[in-house]
Amino acid sequence: MIGEPGKDPIMSQLLNPEAMTGARDIYSRKIKPPDRRGVYAWFFEPHKLGIRSGHYEHLIDGKALLYVGVVPSVWYSKRKLPKRIKTHISGTARQSTLRYSLGACLAEELGLMVVHLPGFKLNFGESEERLTEWICENGYVTWVCHEEPWTMEKELTSLLKPALNLKNNEVHPFYPILARRREDLRKR
Repeated sequence: MIGEPGKDPIMSQLLNPEAMTGARDIYSRKIKPPDRRGVYAWFFEPHKLGIRSGHYEHLIDGKALLYVGVVPSVWYSKRKLPKRIKTHISGTARQSTLRYSLGACLAEELGLMVVHLPGFKLNFGESEERLTEWICENGYVTWVCHEEPWTMEKELTSLLKPALNLKNNEVHPFYPILARRREDLRKR
């Protein structure tokens, strides 16, 4: 079980401003997350995504915790922190729910092109590079190594209330806004 921020070591590390690493530092390979399983939290300036006060719980140095994830999400997967975090920074919206949600918030501003893929999936084609640059410029991530991160995903989402997570977050006030923005992308 995970405890309250300030009382639990996992929560304390995820919310530690000194542990925040800029996405550009990871993208440029200046810093590499440990090659281990774990949990991670993404921070962005909420106003840049149209997320108003009251739609986020944790604000640190002007950046709000807006997304949490675990890697791997199942016990038998070999995925680890470096590859998953890098996928969020420079992968595609098809590979990363975070990129999909960010793209839904920034599609107009960045001029993202929607490419429909089989199975109700999409990506942003050549315009993925614009989203990568935006994440490098604006994103910060923290992480904590953990041997069984899949056991914590639901609880982390419940406790941290990240606006850009849809799974296990249906009661969040930003949920219907983000769900609608993502649906609008699928209709393009």
